[in-house]
Amino acid sequence: MKKLQVVLSLVIAAMATTACSTTRYVPTDESMSPVAQAKSECEYEAKAATASYGSSYHLGRHHAGGILGQAVGDGVVVGMRQAELIKGCMKAHGYAAVKG
Repeated sequence: MKKLQVVLSLVIAAMATTACSTTRYVPTDESMSPVAQAKSECEYEAKAATASYGSSYHLGRHHAGGILGQAVGDGVVVGMRQAELIKGCMKAHGYAAVKG
């Protein structure tokens, strides 16, 4: 029990330290092309839109293998949904997907 308390204390201390630190962002020397910037924005939006998908599993109802299988399946679905969102977002920015 004491080990758990020590670990929890360390985790809380690390989180508090991270929360108190200030991160500054400065421009880089390399500027992004309009296409790269649009793709980066679209990827961010797609990840934000799918961030909570499949995040609540009912641990009491499923055995560990069922939860793992569901998580893998959800990961596939999230990846497919993100690809759709990115494609639509890039189209909205005026770009078309080209194979190869």
